[in-house]
Amino acid sequence: MGKRLWPWILVVLALSVSLLIQDHLPEVSPSTNGRGEFTVAVTAEPNSLDPALAENGSALAITDNVFQTLLHQNANGALTPDLARQVTVHGHVLQVTLAKAKTTQGNPVTASMVAESLARPLWTGVNSKTARALLAPVVGYSSVAGGHARYLRGVKVTGRTSLRITLAPTANISHFLHGLSNRALAIVPVSDQTEGQSNWQFSNLIGTTPWRLQTWIPGFHLVFDRYTRGRGPGQIDVVVYPKPEEAWLSVVNGVVDAAPIGANHIASLRRRWRRDLHAYPGSGQVALYYRLGSGKNSRYPGISIAAWVHRALGPEMPVSSTLWPAALAANRPMTIWVNATNLEAVALAESLARLEPKVTIRQGSARILDSLAATGAITAYIGTRSRFRHPFSLPLTESAHFWMQSPRIRSASLYPDGQFNWSSIRVRG
Repeated sequence: MGKRLWPWILVVLALSVSLLIQDHLPEVSPSTNGRGEFTVAVTAEPNSLDPALAENGSALAITDNVFQTLLHQNANGALTPDLARQVTVHGHVLQVTLAKAKTTQGNPVTASMVAESLARPLWTGVNSKTARALLAPVVGYSSVAGGHARYLRGVKVTGRTSLRITLAPTANISHFLHGLSNRALAIVPVSDQTEGQSNWQFSNLIGTTPWRLQTWIPGFHLVFDRYTRGRGPGQIDVVVYPKPEEAWLSVVNGVVDAAPIGANHIASLRRRWRRDLHAYPGSGQVALYYRLGSGKNSRYPGISIAAWVHRALGPEMPVSSTLWPAALAANRPMTIWVNATNLEAVALAESLARLEPKVTIRQGSARILDSLAATGAITAYIGTRSRFRHPFSLPLTESAHFWMQSPRIRSASLYPDGQFNWSSIRVRG
């Protein structure tokens, strides 16, 4: 394999241990001293608190905050250290050095713990489809996935805080590195899951962040407390509201501090509720991508782009374009496709259809849109990336995550998937 270093990939993550820990365990603030309660609404029961199986937004809101991965991917797609202090790449071999960290039970995070945890999602009791895809390049994957071995042969412990990961020669190194930031490969101590058995998510939810599960009453709420001193709330109460409207109203009435809102519901908000609506920057830009014949000096008739965006997402959203491009033919019917899971794109598409009767909206998955665009079966869609080989595009607005939130929130940040980072929350008073 040789010793050649790949400089164009994430070769060395050389931030200091202290900086890494500071990112997840902020310094003590005299104003809060880790006291106070913060309430977050979710609109469904978590499907699982195993990060390898977490799928719905309620599960993601919790697992994002309880568990860590070896690497972290920010909103711009860049990789930074998380539990791994340093990663070097030599050919198809990754050498990982861990940062100093402990679990909520006070046990140090060791290379052995990480090696076991990387194999865990492949075991019969977990069998995570996402983890199977991410770990497929690791040597020995087939034996573990097939139930013939318990641990990955390509993951070797080389020291108390160091391990080596060997990938197949055909592996895409960059893709695998980004996979190490996926929550499906979050570090869950195997011993804690084994001790907790089928109830481990209730009694042995052991992560490496400052948050520890205290109570889980299914269908009602989950309570987490901070086991270390630090800035932000000392307790997080996650409350289940089956009806999203009830969650938003609870924020307006001061019962709940924050509740997520799908962009496709913003248009239905009452005017007085909008004062509690906040948009957090996402990744990329939402645009109308199209492939139509050029119509010289023609524009789509009678619609202000700013009015369109503001009607769909609110007057606070920035608008990226002011004029319809000449390449978009006027006075012709147009079918616009949208990824059904991109609620911001859905909201924009539905708003345009209400403004212009010649526009028809069709929804599908990202995979369906990729296939239709590649075969030329569609002429236009709204999204955040180009699927056409030679597209025209009309930038509309920035990608964003939307939350209803209490005025007492002074500042907060989100994870890239749009969930609140509990440790970042600052409140007034």
